Amino acid sequence: MMKKAIIFDCDNTLWTGIVGEDQHVYGLDTITTDIPFLANHGVIIGICSKNNENDANEALMAFDVDRYISVKRINWKDKASNLREIAQELNIGLDAMVFVDDSDFERELVTSQLPEVMAIHPKDLTRTVLENFNLTGSILKTEQYRANYQRAKAQEQFIDISEYLRSLDMVLTVKVNDKSQIPRIAELTQKTNQFNLTTQRLAETDIKNLMIESKIYSLSVRDRFGDNGLTGVCIIVDWDAPLYGIIAVFLLSCRILGRGIEQAFMDAIMRDLKKSKYTHLYAEYIPTPKNKQVEQFYPSLGFERCAGDQDEYVYCVDILKYEYQAAKHFSYE
Repeated sequence: MMKKAIIFDCDNTLWTGIVGEDQHVYGLDTITTDIPFLANHGVIIGICSKNNENDANEALMAFDVDRYISVKRINWKDKASNLREIAQELNIGLDAMVFVDDSDFERELVTSQLPEVMAIHPKDLTRTVLENFNLTGSILKTEQYRANYQRAKAQEQFIDISEYLRSLDMVLTVKVNDKSQIPRIAELTQKTNQFNLTTQRLAETDIKNLMIESKIYSLSVRDRFGDNGLTGVCIIVDWDAPLYGIIAVFLLSCRILGRGIEQAFMDAIMRDLKKSKYTHLYAEYIPTPKNKQVEQFYPSLGFERCAGDQDEYVYCVDILKYEYQAAKHFSYE
């Protein structure tokens, strides 16, 4: 699979010497040219380094790359534990990360504890990038993940998670059959694995054709930290009878999970469906190795299982009896 993130050590990886100890520290090509290039082409950049946090942050700002970094773990913990936390914070798999460190010891530790992570020496960075990354993204991805990092830091100020979520001032924009969004909708169906109930892969022509007779809902999310853009898709098609619809696709980008947005998206869809021809809504869950976290999504919303086997679960809900699930920390437009 293609990789998504590169996590760097600092001393003798991004610069020569040990920051905070050596009098002179010089930036290597990695920090002066590679990091801006990679971030500008959609690669998530992170730091996992054993340093005093203030010393390392000062160096990152002095080399003018701090703005490209989406996540940091600068402490004295073992790097395998830090990388686990980074993967969880970014909501990506360990197998989507590359770890760059000049230390044989640190790379061996990571490889032994986290074999899914590709651990490489700095001299192998260029080859690894060319072979394992799709460099067609943009700086927008870096900005979005950096905003997520700021959200995580802001959350530390709140004891009550509900209070924190209210403080985000989240605004959801739900559109139906917006043709201008076809490329992004198709891209999400191709790339989304974790919060994806059916994992159907659709091309732009598929989306265009479905818009003729189906309802394709798109979700965009923004908050006080930034705009996450179009991050959710739901496709509803006719099923068996004129009054029945089935959710053929329901997915959300992993970067917006953990805020109750999935329930808010479904609420918005149900409000619209209550004005439509449909009386009942069916929904599929098709298990994959990566989407186990959503196996109880439909039951949690009041859908009842009505068909299927161990490879496919079909649920149903009476649209008029659906009870709205989302908390009150969202606004819609």
